[in-house]
Amino acid sequence: MKDQIQLQAQLRDNAIADQHVGEIFIAAADKGFRSLDVFVTWFTAGTAAALGLAAANLERLEGLISLVTIKSAMPWLAGALMLVLFSKFLGSMVCTMSGAADESRRIRREAAAAKEPLPSPTSFQAAVERATPWPLFYLLGRAGLPGRRVMRILMWSGLSALLACACVVIFWGVLLKPALASDEPPLRNRVDQPKITGKNAPAPPSIAERK
Repeated sequence: MKDQIQLQAQLRDNAIADQHVGEIFIAAADKGFRSLDVFVTWFTAGTAAALGLAAANLERLEGLISLVTIKSAMPWLAGALMLVLFSKFLGSMVCTMSGAADESRRIRREAAAAKEPLPSPTSFQAAVERATPWPLFYLLGRAGLPGRRVMRILMWSGLSALLACACVVIFWGVLLKPALASDEPPLRNRVDQPKITGKNAPAPPSIAERK
């Protein structure tokens, strides 16, 4: 009997500890995603803005980029945008879980102040799983603690952001590949030879010189 009581107490302590650790991980994941989101958003948006500016001044950038290279590089930019959207979707789930954790703490404080009974952490987690829609339920996984779930989501979001950055780098490589492979100097370093006209103009080459 004594061992059973100790086992129940240990299980309850473990459940409470898991709940607190989950709240810590959820708060950490929320801050981590917000920091990652700012970088990925500006990185991709800056690339799209630079591409629009380059397309508008295509004649001035002759020798660096062309319409052909823009068309060849566009799929990589489109892939980066899709990965950014997927990363943001996962990040919205992290923010939602963070808001739910804050609301859960507020409800527990109010219930403790009013001396109302609270469900056990296990029963509370089971109720959360029953209320979760099936797409998110299968995405989060059937098993696992809240902290582990939110960290899993953050890892997938970070991986999507990393792949998006890689697509952007490949995009610039494809876009500037002709210019990087060319031996000609950039436009700003080219010196146009002045044309000499009038009496000082050189004579055209003779037939023998042409041969």
